[in-house]
Amino acid sequence: MRAAGAAVIVAILLAACLPPPGRQFQATLGIAGDEPLPVTLGDQTGLVEGIEPAWLDHPPPVSSLTLASGRSPREFVVLWLGGHCDNEANLSLTTTASGYAMHLDVRRKSGSCPGAGVVRSLRIELSKPVDPNTVTLSGEG
Repeated sequence: MRAAGAAVIVAILLAACLPPPGRQFQATLGIAGDEPLPVTLGDQTGLVEGIEPAWLDHPPPVSSLTLASGRSPREFVVLWLGGHCDNEANLSLTTTASGYAMHLDVRRKSGSCPGAGVVRSLRIELSKPVDPNTVTLSGEG
């Protein structure tokens, strides 16, 4: 009985250490005077072809997490309000019954930081057009 319990615990611990399922994409965001922010996108839809920092001439207002149209129907831009204490950002794109879900998880450095907000933006290129209105957002910067 103990061996079975130990095996279950080991399996849970191993699963917790594995990367999320799906394909992983990485980029680094940065602005002048700020440390680079590593970003990982876990794609469980099979739609993502690539990610890169986005530079928008006229970004929409960003309260916490926002999705904007890209340069073509096969891409969109994820924007969020981060800060100078951001250490890394992880996004996941999954399929839902009504479309897609994008979740953001930002890890912060410990210690004190300036309270200034930093707009982060990531361009996501897809293999086919996706209406941004079908993407449900969760998490925050």
